Amino acid sequence: MNQSTKPGYRRTAVVGATIALVATAGVLGFGATAATAATESPSPTPTGTGTPAVSTPGSTPAVSTPGSAPAATSTPAASTPVTWSEPSTPQHPIVLTVTAGEPFSHTFVANGGDGPLEYLFNPLAGADGFTWDEQTGVLSGTLTSATSYPFDVTATDLHQSAVQHVVVEVQPAAPVQVVADVVSGPNGEAPGWLLKDGTITAYQGDATVSTIPAEQGQSVWIDSTPVDRFDNPLYGPEQGGKPAITSSVASDEFAWDATRALWRVTFTHASPHVVTLTYGDVTGVLRFAVAAATTPVATPTPAPTPTAVAAATGTANGSGTGTLAYTGADDTGLLAWALGLLAAGGGLLVWRLRRRA
Repeated sequence: MNQSTKPGYRRTAVVGATIALVATAGVLGFGATAATAATESPSPTPTGTGTPAVSTPGSTPAVSTPGSAPAATSTPAASTPVTWSEPSTPQHPIVLTVTAGEPFSHTFVANGGDGPLEYLFNPLAGADGFTWDEQTGVLSGTLTSATSYPFDVTATDLHQSAVQHVVVEVQPAAPVQVVADVVSGPNGEAPGWLLKDGTITAYQGDATVSTIPAEQGQSVWIDSTPVDRFDNPLYGPEQGGKPAITSSVASDEFAWDATRALWRVTFTHASPHVVTLTYGDVTGVLRFAVAAATTPVATPTPAPTPTAVAAATGTANGSGTGTLAYTGADDTGLLAWALGLLAAGGGLLVWRLRRRA
């Protein structure tokens, strides 16, 4: 009867081989990892052919799980950069022009990004009159001060960003009145007065006066400008150049100081004077009380006129009549006077010749 032979267990052989391998590695100086996982199953019979794996000294051999697929390497998705359609730099920013007192709104829109964009406004935090929405990029407000507001808008998707440089320029509103400074010298010498809201106020003591005192022959200097309802002065093209100036007294003298942009007014007559400054449709009125000068005012001396001088023209017998000598007023008088003298001399000469005979 045939007997079946059970597969032999080679546990002792495996352990012995492992010990021998460790001993050999120690002698040769290689590092090795001993596997002692012995099982009660029969050892598999090697099948097929192949090249045995070579272990590099000092490395840990890779352990592969039977039936597992190799790990796949992931490639990150390409990012879309954040950009602005209109480029800008700190030297050449985007300029938004608004008018004082008028509401405005502007929406900043950037392109790209890997998700929703946010808009950061810097350094507008705390700026009066501005409001903004970081989610929509809307900037709005009502500004009253005619000045410039530079700031940056940063569009970001929290991973990348782009910056746009911006300046909001606030222009003055329409002029409503003329403000003027009146001083006693071209460099602002005291005393001085301020015209504003139709009222004249002295700089010394802040007293309100109805008229500005002046003396006959005195000059004052006037610096003026139109302003809007927020007291913003209008400069540049809006101002329209120097103001037109008139006076209620025709003899007043005006001279424009282009260097200082001032009107010089000289009063030649002692009386009330009303000086009016005009910019387009707005005017400013200054009232002066011009008193007589405490020191005599020099008046031009007229050129002398020719005067008549009496002279007698004699006759041959010594009698004559009174005539006017030449004074430069009439050339024909000079000729007659010379002829008279000549005739008198001739008569005298004839008389003397007759005596000798």
